[in-house]
Amino acid sequence: MDKILEGLVSSSHPLPLKRMIIRKVVESAEHWLDEAQCEAMFDLTTRLILEGQDPFQRQVGHQVLEAYARYHRPEFESFFNKTFVLGLLQQGYHSLDRKDVAILDYIHNGLKLIISCPSVLDLFSLLQVEVLRMVCERPEPQLCARLSDLLTDFVQCIPKGKLSITFCQQLVRTIGHFQCVSTQEKELREYVSQVTKVSNLLQNIWKAEPSTLLPSLQEVFASISSTDASFEPSVALASLVQHIPLQMITVLIRSLTTDPNVKDASMTQALCRMIDWLSWPLAQHVDTWVVALLKGLAAVQKFTILIDVTLLKIELVFNRLWFPLVRPGALAVLSHMLLSFQHSPEAFHLREAYAPRIFFEASRPPWFTPRSQQDCSEYLRFLLDRLHEEEKILKVQSSHKPSESLGCSETFLQEVASKAALLTETPCTSDGEKTLIEKMFGGKLQTHICCLNCRSTSQKVEAFTDLSLAFCPSSSMEHLSFQEPVSSPNALNDGLMQASVSGPSEEPVVYNPAAAAFVCDSVVNERTIDSLPHELRCTENTSVPNESSKILVNKDVSQKPGGETTPSVTDLLNYFLAPEILTGDNQYYCENCASLQNAEKTMQITEEPEYLILTLLRFSYDQKYHVRRKILDNVSLPLILELPVKRTTTLSSLSESWSIDVDFTDTRENLAKKLKPSGTEEACCPKLVPYLLNSVVVHSGISSESGHYYSYARNITGTDSSYQMCHHQSETLALASPQSHLLGKDSPTAIIEQNLENKEMSKEWFLFNDSRVTFTSFQSVQKITSRFPKDTAYVLLYKKQNNTNGLSGNNTTSGLWVNGDPPLQKELMDAITKDNKLYLQEQELNARARALQAASASCSFRPNGFDDNDPPGSCGPTGGGGGGGFNTVGRLVF
Repeated sequence: MDKILEGLVSSSHPLPLKRMIIRKVVESAEHWLDEAQCEAMFDLTTRLILEGQDPFQRQVGHQVLEAYARYHRPEFESFFNKTFVLGLLQQGYHSLDRKDVAILDYIHNGLKLIISCPSVLDLFSLLQVEVLRMVCERPEPQLCARLSDLLTDFVQCIPKGKLSITFCQQLVRTIGHFQCVSTQEKELREYVSQVTKVSNLLQNIWKAEPSTLLPSLQEVFASISSTDASFEPSVALASLVQHIPLQMITVLIRSLTTDPNVKDASMTQALCRMIDWLSWPLAQHVDTWVVALLKGLAAVQKFTILIDVTLLKIELVFNRLWFPLVRPGALAVLSHMLLSFQHSPEAFHLREAYAPRIFFEASRPPWFTPRSQQDCSEYLRFLLDRLHEEEKILKVQSSHKPSESLGCSETFLQEVASKAALLTETPCTSDGEKTLIEKMFGGKLQTHICCLNCRSTSQKVEAFTDLSLAFCPSSSMEHLSFQEPVSSPNALNDGLMQASVSGPSEEPVVYNPAAAAFVCDSVVNERTIDSLPHELRCTENTSVPNESSKILVNKDVSQKPGGETTPSVTDLLNYFLAPEILTGDNQYYCENCASLQNAEKTMQITEEPEYLILTLLRFSYDQKYHVRRKILDNVSLPLILELPVKRTTTLSSLSESWSIDVDFTDTRENLAKKLKPSGTEEACCPKLVPYLLNSVVVHSGISSESGHYYSYARNITGTDSSYQMCHHQSETLALASPQSHLLGKDSPTAIIEQNLENKEMSKEWFLFNDSRVTFTSFQSVQKITSRFPKDTAYVLLYKKQNNTNGLSGNNTTSGLWVNGDPPLQKELMDAITKDNKLYLQEQELNARARALQAASASCSFRPNGFDDNDPPGSCGPTGGGGGGGFNTVGRLVF
């Protein structure tokens, strides 16, 4: 039978015929064969498996060997004996080298076939010795991964007792020698998979035999702390970090930082290489261990190590921010390196910063005329849309197969652009699918239109990144009318389309990836100005995009007469969200009635953004002189803004309870209230989400076509119990107050604001005016228009306040350091840096003496040795955060 099989696989017969005959050979395995015939069959199939000229021959060898070994188990047990396996592992097979992965695969399959035979125990004992020998020879990643597969399936082959400690240490050293020279994505993915298999094997051994963990970690530290210039340990060691229990972090870091056997040069080398681990794509908790070691070194005042490591590795950590997969860990390490234990600003200047001119050239809207004044709100919206669109395109590119991503043809780019547009149109169901812009600034607005004739209701949900608030009409309503906007140049009428989220009666969304125009425009009601052309034009005769909308028409410039109450942003938000009657020329086309009908339009915020951007529409159209004028009205800026958010819709039940007697000639502001049915207020009461004012962009000038911008801003960090108390008080008062409108003028936030304004943190504002940055207060922000009538708030940025995100009442600097003095000369700065470093070294000598005394009763982390009689460890916490900031060492200066 073996001769027939050998002739068949090497013949030139058609492949289907060969497969049919081989099927017969496999079926014949059930018949009786003598021992010599079985041995000949096993020898042939082994040769086909290990030396087959093509995949077909190797496949035939596996099929026939498995069949004959199953039906002739004693004969195969005699063939696959200890001597034969030892020969394969030590000498190879004919022309096949002993380090070939095919030999390990053959042995792996052979063990599966005789697992129930008594002789398998002898093979397990043999393999326990041989796998240790193989690991000591530093096998390549592929062979080591195959060995890990074998040991994972047959844990009986893993060395036991003290040999298991040696095996783990040698396996760590082997991982330290792994290298991948290929730059192709397929090979890189395969390399990462191989390393992961080996690290998982170590994890399984550590769980089964906990005594092997500490010696393995000692070996890791010995490898990464080596100062031998001829050897650079592999970054693949990072794959082991995720398997180290985080409960050990305190003990290990304390042992490392206080062990007198660990020299400064070794510690510096180890820390630098741990930072290199941030490049490993699948590593978890690497940043946790790096930051813990940085804090531990700071706790024992080894600042020179920290300074040297920061200067050596800050650029590498910066570069890792480009890669989303490793960005979170790199950002955590970067933040700690820059904001802790610094003796000079040198680390900040190692990274080249982008000049404002370079940034603007990369982000300038295509319709902005160079060297002319433009609108800041329009620029902000375009910038957010551009960032959102580019992130979508990057996600599509990263999701392509490796073979597809290598090409850069026009067809490929068009496909990526179309898929990015499709992703943008599809609503995001989870935070992981959202872009950074959607997570930070994205909200949702639901528009309901109810026909007052047939009571049918339509609704549409649209995404927004900012809300454009129009000014409330004055008491002289006869001067107001609503009509179509004056046509203006439309630079991007095909490129900018409004983005919306899928909802009932919703039109499809169109995107133009080439123009990078994902415009999450705010949905403004018919009384407001269109979100793109309405904005303050800081240039004359500038072409801007236009959309079909309604604008506010006023015969006179909107100036509040003396004695009138100053409107607040809350009032403008109320006006934006108040119901509106669509009548006259603004009637709604009802599909159910198939005609124009009077209708009520209502807008509700259904999903609030993390950062709320509000743009005050400060321009009106003068019908008499046919010009646009800037609205110079003063607007009160609340420190706390409560945004009404309605996450559930109940308007469907409201169409049956409208008032019948409606006078559509009444155009007063309370017309909407007359139309409201009884009980509607309670049914539509939204949840008030608190926001805290973060920054204000001010426009200085009397014209809507030109002027100057400057900004007020501050940092909001930390938590404050007083704010939580005020917020709770706000909710209590809000529940007790009448719900006559969405945000009442007598909101309890006024009381809270008064309390917050008295706090020191309310003065932590900065004024940014071109190149000048100065300290200011919130009172200055509030009184800007009353002091300077032509300076008006234009764009407001509010930050949402969560339960764990309040105000910091005792943080006086918010982590900022502003120095108005001119910079020192380089020679003087170098001298100061050198002096600071010498002073830190002096402090370290004293600190180390104290640390050694404190550590005398604790365990010691020895990289070059291990004593089984050592206690498991009784080290306490480090007791220091490592931050210190500017108060740790009083002598340090900038």
